[in-house]
Amino acid sequence: MDREISLKEIRKNKLKKIILVGGVFVCIVLSIMVFQSILKPNINKSQIRTCIVDKGKIEATISARGVIVPEFESVITSSIASKIIDVYHRSGDIVKKGDSILLLDKEEIMNTRKKMLEDKQLKNNDSRNKQLEFKRALNDLKISKSIKELSIKNLESYMNEARILEDLGGGTMEEVEQAEFKLKVAQIEMKQLDKKIEQQQTRIEIEVESRRIEEGFQDRKLKVLEKQIEQADVKAEYDGVITWVNEEFGKTVGRKETIARMADLSTYIVNCSISDIHSEKIHLGCNVIIDVNSEKILGTISQISASSSNGEVSFSVKLADEKSKFLRPNLAVNVYVITSCKEDVVRVRNGGFYNGSKKLSVFKIEGGEAIKVKLETGVNNYEFVEIVSGLSPGDELIISDMTDKLRHEKLTLIEQQEK
Repeated sequence: MDREISLKEIRKNKLKKIILVGGVFVCIVLSIMVFQSILKPNINKSQIRTCIVDKGKIEATISARGVIVPEFESVITSSIASKIIDVYHRSGDIVKKGDSILLLDKEEIMNTRKKMLEDKQLKNNDSRNKQLEFKRALNDLKISKSIKELSIKNLESYMNEARILEDLGGGTMEEVEQAEFKLKVAQIEMKQLDKKIEQQQTRIEIEVESRRIEEGFQDRKLKVLEKQIEQADVKAEYDGVITWVNEEFGKTVGRKETIARMADLSTYIVNCSISDIHSEKIHLGCNVIIDVNSEKILGTISQISASSSNGEVSFSVKLADEKSKFLRPNLAVNVYVITSCKEDVVRVRNGGFYNGSKKLSVFKIEGGEAIKVKLETGVNNYEFVEIVSGLSPGDELIISDMTDKLRHEKLTLIEQQEK
């Protein structure tokens, strides 16, 4: 006999059927949603960068590479042929003006100095001896002249007496002529003595002048040598940093050989290079932007190389803030040479979407979707791209590289995060 089913069991069975049907329905809905999501392309918001289109100024630039270097760097050379016997500072050391950097062996040059001083003294003594001899000879000539002057006076007196006697008949014409002859001979000898005295005085003057010139030449050589000896104690010429120093103890170095370099770190410039296809676009005074670890420093081109090398042109940039705290020696930086400027243009921040083409396809955000639109671009720089047509101020653009999504006309934006 059949058992009557209770009302409680009927309700329980009915609830099981409802749950089963509901579960099947939920599974069907979820399956449809998953299937739709597979068929409809989408992109995770966390994987893209966007930017709002606005209006403003764009400075058209061309890119170059640069290295920050001290504006003033000096090369220190050896003043003498010597060898290194001590090093007081090494590369990277900060030094003050007058600080010793390294020491060269001065024994040989000190011996040379001693020999030059001895040679100078010997030549001074020799010159003094010659002058004494010349003066002694001059004095002898002057004494001879004095004696000759007395002799002439005596002969003149004798000749006058001979003439008086001849007039009075107490003498002969022969005695007069003889007296005149002796006087003329004495006068000629006097002239010879005067000439010898003049020559001797000239000889003394020449010796004195020659020695003065020679001594001056020796003094100049000694002065140069003294300077070389002083410079053998290699010292910093100004406050700065040692960029390189020869640290090989005992190494022989030649005169004028580079032994150290130091730089003034208070001011900097940027040495740059750019493809020579842009050589006609750069000129002296051209404005430049230096990107130093995302810090922008302005500058101007101060020097351009006359020729290109390996397809590149080199130029130097003088910075507006040459003492900026962000500057470091030998730091590689991005350089942007400004070639033109446009005011009040529609622009968007530069990003992976821009490949340099004048016409390209991009994705604009509308609601929860990214719609593909065609874009015409104008001038650009490292920061902005001019929008000629295709977008308006206020539009939101995906500026990430979306090349792999360009086959789709529309993308759905999803919120789920990357795992």
